[in-house]
Amino acid sequence: MLFVLNEEASKLAEEQTAVQATRVAVSRLLNTYADGHHVVLMERSACRAIEESPNFSIEQRGAAQKIRTRYADYGSLPRLLTHYCVVTAVGTVPTRAVHGWDVPLIWLTANPVSRACLLCEDLHDTHVFLAAGADYLNEKKLGAFELHADHMGGGGGNTHRALQQAIVGRKICFCVVDSDIKGPTEGPGPTASPCTTVTGSSVFEVKLTAGRMIENSLPWRLIDRVRQNMPVVPSEDLARMEVVYPRVSEFLSLKKGVSGYDIKGMANAATKVFWTSAAAALVGTPICCPAGVCQAHAEANCSYKPHRGFGGSLLADVATWLKENDQPTRSRHYLPSPNDSDWRAIGSAVAAIFLGLQPRRL
Repeated sequence: MLFVLNEEASKLAEEQTAVQATRVAVSRLLNTYADGHHVVLMERSACRAIEESPNFSIEQRGAAQKIRTRYADYGSLPRLLTHYCVVTAVGTVPTRAVHGWDVPLIWLTANPVSRACLLCEDLHDTHVFLAAGADYLNEKKLGAFELHADHMGGGGGNTHRALQQAIVGRKICFCVVDSDIKGPTEGPGPTASPCTTVTGSSVFEVKLTAGRMIENSLPWRLIDRVRQNMPVVPSEDLARMEVVYPRVSEFLSLKKGVSGYDIKGMANAATKVFWTSAAAALVGTPICCPAGVCQAHAEANCSYKPHRGFGGSLLADVATWLKENDQPTRSRHYLPSPNDSDWRAIGSAVAAIFLGLQPRRL
C-alpha cells in the first residue's frame, strides 16, 4: 500500500523531535517501508530531518534517505493507483476517502503497520487474484514494485468471521468473495452478504465478484489456456452464449454448467424464469421434463444440459498455469478478453493494496 503523508503530517514528521507520538508513528512507517511491505511518500524536508535525527535507527534513517532520493519516482504513484492511504495530522481512526483511506498519525502510533492480507474463500482464489494484481503492475510499467500479501482462506461461510478478526487485529485487509448471484435480480448469497455488513476501525475493503463466482471473473482467453483439449474453444463458446442470451455467462457456473434439474430447483422465481428462457434459447428446445415434472431425481441423471461447464478443477488449473507462467509478458496470452473488466478492476485494487518493494535493499 502507498502511504502518502500530507503537508501537515509531513510537517509534524519534520518536527518529530518534539512529539513522541509522531515519532512512533513515523518509525512504524519507516520500518514497514524498510521491510518492503508498503511504500511511503513524504516531503523531502521531512526525510532530511529524519536522516539527521539521532532519534531514529540507522535502518530508519536509511529508509528516509531512500524515500527522499526516490521522491520523483514515487510521486507518480497516486495517479496510477486506484487505492492509497493519505496520512493525516487530524482524526483518530481511518476513514474512507475518494483516494482510498485517510489514516491519522495517532492511529498509526497505536497500531503497527503490518503486511496487508488478501482474504478469499480459499487459497486458490488468492493466488489467482495476486496474478491479476501482477498483471496491473506490468501494464502500468511498475515492475520495480512487488506485491506483498499474507494469504488468508476464509473457508466459505466463515469468511466474514475471518474478516472481522482481521479488522479487530488492525490488519490492512482486502476481502474478495463470490457474489453467488445466479440471476440478474438476485442479491448476494449467504457467504457474500455478511461480508458486506462487517464494520470496524481499520483499513479494509470488501469486493464481491461481478459475476456468480470467481471463475466468472477469469478472462475467457485465460480459460482457453487450461482447456485446450475441449471440443469447443471456451472463449468462443461463451461469446456465442452471450450473443444468444446476453449476461448468461455472468450467472453460469463455469465449473459444472447448468442442467434442467438445477433450473427446476431454483428458489428465486425471477432467476428460474431467466434460466428457463436462457436454456431454451441455448439448446433450442424447452426443458424436457414431461408436464414439468423432473424425472431425473438427481442432477447427475439429468439429460437436459444447456451447458456442461469446464470442470470442477477450473480455478485450481488456472492458478497452476499462472504460477508456471510467472513472467511480465504472461498477460499477452489472455488480455484483452471480451469479459476482462472485473479481472482488471480486482487487479487494480490488489496492485494498490499490496504494493511493496524488494525488502531490505536500502
